[in-house]
Amino acid sequence: MAETTRLGTVTRSTSSVLLRPDTLRVDFMAGLSVALMAIPQSMAYALIAGLPVTVGLYASILPPIVAAFFGSSRYLVTGPTNATSMLIFSLIAPLFALGMSVEQVLPYVFLLSVIAGGILIAAGLLKLGEIIRYVAQSAMTGFLAGAGILIILGQVHHSLGIYEAPRLDEAIPSLTGVIEWLPATVRHLLTTLTAIGQANWRAVLVFVASFGMMWGILRYNRKLPAVLMTLAVITLVAVVLGWTDGGVAIIRDTGEIPVRLPPWTGDEVWALVLQPQEWGTLFSGGAALALLGMIEAVTISKGLAARTGDRLNVNRELVGQGLSKVAAGISGGMVPSGSQTRSALNMLSGAQTRFGQIASGLATLVIVLLLARPAAFIPIPALAAVVIYSALGLIDTKQIRRVFTGTPGDAAVLVATLLAATLLRLDRAIYVGAALSVIIALRRTSRLVVSEMILGSEGQWREREPDERTGTSAIVLLQIEGALYFGAAEELIAYLRQVAANGPKVIILRLKRAHHLDATVAENLRTLARDWQDREIQLILCGLRADTAGLVERMGLIEAIGKDNLFLTDRDIFGSVHRAVERGRQLAGDVGGRPMLRREPAPTFRDWSI
Repeated sequence: MAETTRLGTVTRSTSSVLLRPDTLRVDFMAGLSVALMAIPQSMAYALIAGLPVTVGLYASILPPIVAAFFGSSRYLVTGPTNATSMLIFSLIAPLFALGMSVEQVLPYVFLLSVIAGGILIAAGLLKLGEIIRYVAQSAMTGFLAGAGILIILGQVHHSLGIYEAPRLDEAIPSLTGVIEWLPATVRHLLTTLTAIGQANWRAVLVFVASFGMMWGILRYNRKLPAVLMTLAVITLVAVVLGWTDGGVAIIRDTGEIPVRLPPWTGDEVWALVLQPQEWGTLFSGGAALALLGMIEAVTISKGLAARTGDRLNVNRELVGQGLSKVAAGISGGMVPSGSQTRSALNMLSGAQTRFGQIASGLATLVIVLLLARPAAFIPIPALAAVVIYSALGLIDTKQIRRVFTGTPGDAAVLVATLLAATLLRLDRAIYVGAALSVIIALRRTSRLVVSEMILGSEGQWREREPDERTGTSAIVLLQIEGALYFGAAEELIAYLRQVAANGPKVIILRLKRAHHLDATVAENLRTLARDWQDREIQLILCGLRADTAGLVERMGLIEAIGKDNLFLTDRDIFGSVHRAVERGRQLAGDVGGRPMLRREPAPTFRDWSI
């Protein structure tokens, strides 16, 4: 049993275990609390994806159980999420546009979940969990804000009770020929606005009441199951008023909620696997879902682990998340992911082990079996209020302001990802954000910091910014800081050639603060060293760490530079620098009246005496 200590109101555990008998009751109660939140959320998120509410409910039963068995975080609860649901909708919308029915589209959703799961399992086994460090926070902020906007726009017709709208080219003839060039977001909004006269006042009232009640409950106490309480009260009122008999659209209008265990859908998935013509599009969509799932799961679980002091195995968590997606695909569920709201509730409810996640899946199953028939009367506008309320949380205005007060690069990534999310498909927006993040990271890491080391007036080494006189002494000592990889090679070599143009006899590079030397930089240094030898300029490397020295040897730099011109770092402060300078003096020989090393000018004192 792991030793535990108290950290505030949360028990801190030194290891994440699946089950402990002494915490069984508190874990079960935490799981029950999560289930009460998960059920209405799952139905609402299925609505976002344009799918029956059952696939949302099924995604909250088996996936969190599987994720608990194979994952690492004791708090991360798996199930449908708003961003993932919107991404699913963007991927299957073309199928609906082809005239396919929901029943025909569902196997594609299940296969997308299996593909995304397989990618995450592979990423975990290959220990690629830290890859999300290269996706900028600004990219995720832009993506989530774009997803939030799309979700809100997609629920406008539900909140107004508008389900039959005229064709856009018929309603606005002036747009004929232009409509196909409009972004889907704009087309959807215009279509709804053209039918605004058909708005159902009962639906609007249900939406406003639901939104207001949810806001009031959460403002009063955020620990209360606001979504469940709101839907229960609003549904009861709607039934009493007789609005569920045709006045307002309800869940039953989209299909019955069967009272049964999650179905086996592996055969449907396999049937699609046998159609190679579908693989390209599905794999691209599955990869986008996997990347989003990776970011959500790792970000949430790391944040919770930081608050409680838990040790998190990121790669194991990816395997657990991947298996949970596969489980959803073969049990009739939509693509699940790590849920921020349900995971936070799990922690705040006192869960001590991963059994809390298992309990949430089991409790969801029992509640669905018991309350499937009453849930059929939930008004769709009430669910739309839940969806829009959660979507507003995706638009983090505070974070957006912080990004815009930061660097121009981060602001550009946010804007580009936001525009891609709202004007293109969401899966492409993920790739845009990831690609721009990598580009920004490469640009930043490729910028080396080069400083010239000169002797101070008291014989100590000082760093200063290089200037036009750098290289005019017989020996020039440069300190290199940063990553010595292909992205920095051109900048480094160009600057060294500029210094060499001033005619020094020896150029010493101190690499103690440099890292990640790669073949490109090594090849360039080798070529440079041989070129300088023809011009009687010697290259010396000092401050070499053991790992860097090994790379220098393997990449053939010793033959080009010479073994006597390589100096490993040691315990003495500037020890390798002193040895390198001494070697430089030997190589420089007689320099005439030229300074051997550049020195700091002696301070001058002004005589203020009268």
